[in-house]
Amino acid sequence: QMRLMGLIDVVKSKHVVICGWSESTLECLKELGGNEVFVLAEDESVRKKVLKNGASFVHGDPTRISDLEKANVRGARAVIVDMESDSETIHCILGIRKIDSSVRIIAEAERYENIDQIRMAGADQVISPFVISGRLMSRSIDDGYEAMFVQDVLAEESTRRMVEVPVPPKSPIEGISVLEADIHERTGVIVIGVGRGDELIIDPPRDYVFQKGDIILGIGKTHEIDRLMEYIGS
Repeated sequence: QMRLMGLIDVVKSKHVVICGWSESTLECLKELGGNEVFVLAEDESVRKKVLKNGASFVHGDPTRISDLEKANVRGARAVIVDMESDSETIHCILGIRKIDSSVRIIAEAERYENIDQIRMAGADQVISPFVISGRLMSRSIDDGYEAMFVQDVLAEESTRRMVEVPVPPKSPIEGISVLEADIHERTGVIVIGVGRGDELIIDPPRDYVFQKGDIILGIGKTHEIDRLMEYIGS
């Protein structure tokens, strides 16, 4: 009963903590499937929605350090911050960073001009849905294929999806170029980018050489993604 009411301390590790509640975090929760996800929020009406989606509810104020500790942000795999205002988001992030300087923090910005301040507070990644949706709408004035592409790839029922696949040590593609790896021909997955450290290389050139730890950003059907993971030994 205490757990259902959100009155227990989280003792798990490698979990995901969501601070705050909005339509964005609801969609995020659905995508994560609710497993090993804990939502920290004050609004009691949020509790039923969280439990309905298979996640756990922690009753508390995400801007208060003692409540952040209840959600065990120190042991989390990642923390998603989406408060009602950017000032609350910054306050929450500063509290998280006081507890853990290295946990990954993803934050939503209400206003574009606050993105830099949210990054300075300690967010690893800042997403502004209003900027993204506004640009997609402007791109839709003529034919709208760009918006269709983004929505179809990210849609829940899409036949293709976008994935991040890491290149493991001793992978068959380690030390060889994009041209030699020929991922699309071998697996069907379209490689649209490669992440290395803090850099994302969009449409990597044919002479780009894969290294262990690279993150392949690709689009493909489920069986094609399975073939990619088998091919690179992931």
